Amino acid sequence: LLFGALFVALVTLARSPLAAQDATNAPGTTVGTTVGTPQLYLPAMVQTDICLGVSEIPAQECRALVTLYRATGGPNWDKQDGWLESTSPCTWFGITCAGGHVTHLNLLVLVLSPSPDPFTPPFPQWLGNNLRGTLPAQLGDLRHLQSIRIYGNPRLTGPIPATLGNLTGLTNLSLEANSLTGPIPAALGNLTNLESLVISNNALSGALPPELGNLENLTTLWVHLNRLGGPIPGTLGNLARLDYLDLSANALTGPIPTELGNLSALTYLSLADNLLTGPIPGELGNLTALHHLHLEGNQLYGELPATLNGLTNLGYLDLSRNYLIGHIPTTLGELSLAMLHLDDNGPTLCIGWETLVSLRANGLSQFTMPPGDVCIADRNFCDTMTQISYGDCLGLAGLATTTDVRQLYPEWMVDEESCRWRGVQCQQLSDGRMQVVALVMADPPFLTGELPANLDNIGFLRELDLHGGQLTGTIPPRLGDLWNLSILDLADNDLAGEIPAQLGGSYALHRLDLSGNHLWGAIPPELGDSPLLQVLDLSDNGLGGTVPVELGNLSQLTSLDLHGNAADLCLPAELNTFVQGLANYHAPPGGICPSSAP
Repeated sequence: LLFGALFVALVTLARSPLAAQDATNAPGTTVGTTVGTPQLYLPAMVQTDICLGVSEIPAQECRALVTLYRATGGPNWDKQDGWLESTSPCTWFGITCAGGHVTHLNLLVLVLSPSPDPFTPPFPQWLGNNLRGTLPAQLGDLRHLQSIRIYGNPRLTGPIPATLGNLTGLTNLSLEANSLTGPIPAALGNLTNLESLVISNNALSGALPPELGNLENLTTLWVHLNRLGGPIPGTLGNLARLDYLDLSANALTGPIPTELGNLSALTYLSLADNLLTGPIPGELGNLTALHHLHLEGNQLYGELPATLNGLTNLGYLDLSRNYLIGHIPTTLGELSLAMLHLDDNGPTLCIGWETLVSLRANGLSQFTMPPGDVCIADRNFCDTMTQISYGDCLGLAGLATTTDVRQLYPEWMVDEESCRWRGVQCQQLSDGRMQVVALVMADPPFLTGELPANLDNIGFLRELDLHGGQLTGTIPPRLGDLWNLSILDLADNDLAGEIPAQLGGSYALHRLDLSGNHLWGAIPPELGDSPLLQVLDLSDNGLGGTVPVELGNLSQLTSLDLHGNAADLCLPAELNTFVQGLANYHAPPGGICPSSAP
């Protein structure tokens, strides 16, 4: 009788408000309310017996929730309203019930984030809830769950419980942006009702389980930004309803499975930034609903399959940073691409000019080609060029790719005597071949477009004068590799960005004119390392800060123009004597820097 009375007393205590406080502690910790109150140690069974008073869901489900709370630092959650404070778990934060069971577990916090536009109201945003610890296996006891959303918790570690494979009614599983480790459980292949599986941005390792191919109702599979390796299982080709597949930023190996060509509902496919090898399978051309295809950053090789013209809805294609070779299929010009990236590939990758013109006519706005590794015109124009070197041809072809030079001057990329192209100046070598030494297009009609990255292929270029046009984009840093360049005049265009530090240090540069653009940032001190520089014009830009004292090393300088820049561009006092000795000097808007003024 005495033992029974004691047990009843303990159960009563467990149901009291004291138990609510105790339930926030780990099993086996002390119960107490004030300093000096005698400490009473309760067994774990009694601590969890808040669930004995729960009638709206089974006790097993209640205990699974209590275990989750304790295993993930529940008292430290940003939001934990009701948890272990009442015998109505269906009212606890993030819990939804139906039919006497827990159906939704949503441990995200909805906040209103301020808009950068003061005239736009704040917008709702889901954030993590500061879970820390590991997900308990008891989650698998919530057999009627339809949705789990636990993401954005950097301190949530450990594996994905294999017991989640018991939740066969689950339609949504989102564990994104935590720090989960270990393999993806093969048991997740049991979740045949699953429509969305989002486990990206964790630290998951191992291989993709072939059992994921059993998820016949899956429409979204996000597994990017993990540490997964091994091959892509061909069973993923069974996911007939899949709309969005992202396996990027892992360490997946082997070829792209041809079975992926069966995913007829797919609109987004990213396998980027892995270690995939082999050719691009022609079966991908069957993905007629595809709008985004990202295969960049792998080790793919071979030629592009002609079947890619079957991607009639494709808008974005990125094949950069691979080892692709050969001729871009002319049928690619039939697509209405907005973005095409082919840079950093094999040295023979080329695209026919007419293909490129067709792509531009169809709306191509973002376009990159391999710097120095591209032949532009049909029949590999630069491979057949005999008058000038292959490198010279590639540099000129790059300009034809990124600007409208061929529309302005029809002989470009057609006439094999490239030294007769407008703006191209050559000198004859002892072997009879010609060498491009100048590229001057400073008279109407002026160029529009961007400067290509590969002009440095014209290795003996002495003069580059493209002033007065409508060139946009940035100044390619590789122009600094033109060691013979004496004149660089890009004035009065619409160039933006910072002045590349690589332009400094050229022993041949006599004149550098970048005036009348939209350049910003600081003047690079490396410009002071050009010993033969005589004219430096950086006026009418947005340059700011302090003029580098290294410009005082330019012993041959006769003209320096810094006017029309940002108001804070100023000259250090150390350079005042130097600039006063120049034949032509226009001061920056800030005059002498206040901190260095005498």
